[in-house]
Amino acid sequence: MLRSVLSQLNQSAEIMELDLLPLRFHNVDLEKNYKQDFYFTSIAQIRFSIFFAIIFLGSFTITDVLYFPAEEHAILLTLRLGVGCGFLILGIVFTYTKWSEKYLQPVLALAVIVVGSAILTMMLVSDAPLVKHYYVGIIISMIFSYTFLRASFLAASVGGNFLVLLYLGSVLWLFDFSEYMLVVSSMFVVMTNIVGMIVAFFLEVYSRREFYLRYTLMKEQSNLYSLTMDLENQVEKRTQALADSNQELQNFAYIVSHDLKEPLRMVSSYLALLERRFEGKLEQDTQEFIWFAVDGANRMGKMIDGLLLYSRVETLGKPFQQVDCNQVVKQALQDVKLLVDESKAVVTVADLPTVMGDAEQLERVFENLLVNAIRYRGEASPKIEIGFDTTADEDMLRFWVKDNGIGIEPAHHEIIFEMFRQVNPSPESKGSGIGLSICKRIIERHGGKIWVESQLGKGAVFYFTLPIG
Repeated sequence: MLRSVLSQLNQSAEIMELDLLPLRFHNVDLEKNYKQDFYFTSIAQIRFSIFFAIIFLGSFTITDVLYFPAEEHAILLTLRLGVGCGFLILGIVFTYTKWSEKYLQPVLALAVIVVGSAILTMMLVSDAPLVKHYYVGIIISMIFSYTFLRASFLAASVGGNFLVLLYLGSVLWLFDFSEYMLVVSSMFVVMTNIVGMIVAFFLEVYSRREFYLRYTLMKEQSNLYSLTMDLENQVEKRTQALADSNQELQNFAYIVSHDLKEPLRMVSSYLALLERRFEGKLEQDTQEFIWFAVDGANRMGKMIDGLLLYSRVETLGKPFQQVDCNQVVKQALQDVKLLVDESKAVVTVADLPTVMGDAEQLERVFENLLVNAIRYRGEASPKIEIGFDTTADEDMLRFWVKDNGIGIEPAHHEIIFEMFRQVNPSPESKGSGIGLSICKRIIERHGGKIWVESQLGKGAVFYFTLPIG
């Protein structure tokens, strides 16, 4: 048992870099911080302990008066109240001075010595039989200094050992003790001092251990705070960089929509003018070349418009609010009514719920999916279903747009959401290749995701999730 305790003690000392004798940290700054912390956390208890010692020591004045000769009262009261209690009162006063933090522990050791010496002197000057039992006061003084007084191990040991030597010298050469009294009292005083030193030693070890853990924790917290601040600064810088990048993207989008579309309009205008001026005068091949050029210019214009819409999903999006999806789909169908009528598409819409979102952007999602379902149709008339159901996430709903079109190969399920990717180009599909990319970005802005399930020749089902309103 003892070997286990000593082993744990050595391990703790190695971890804390603590010299067990004397009790002292290797790190000078750590030792300095410990002494400051010990002083400020124990000063209130030290003052209370000294005050209690004054009351306790003074209360035995009654014993002096009742059981000692009257001619000894003056000297006994002087030693007890004047020397012992007087020095303790000065000790309390000293704790409020500017020298207290630096010299308090030596003063505590001196207080133990003074009080013990006063008791020994009382035993020396009195001939009353009871005075021989005042060695108990020496024992109480040592117990008090090793435990309640919050003296350091070094200060308490200095005071305690000084009293032991003083007492042993007194009983051997100055006091007229019987052999029994000499042996018993000396054993009690010596054993009390040894036990007190052991207790004080472990109390300080655990006090230093508690401080070391607290100090280490505070240090790690400080490091963590510094790392957090550095991370926040980096996040702030990157956020600012992202904001700057978004601003540059908006500026670029404006350039694309204005500066690049202007020469494109000029090309389209001159091609149209050329077509009208030489209508019926050009060869068939030349006429087709002009048509191809006009169609290419128009497609390029649509791509530029799509790129502009894609770049503004975040920047021009409206704050989320409750949106009735029935109204959103109704407006989307109104926008594509001409395309629905021309293709003779049949659109079935379930009773849709309310969600949290941007109504204008959600309308664009449904509109793009409806247009795709019609453009990529098979030989039969398009049949489109719009519905919803719940998901494992209680805060989200899953919507779908199902068609009976030409379908999509599984290998293309991911790339169709990339910009300018059309995996099933056809004369009827005159899109820009950016519609699904816009849908994906809008759904992601709403905290959801979008995907497709399809087989070639078996239609497609586009799913996307939105937060419940």
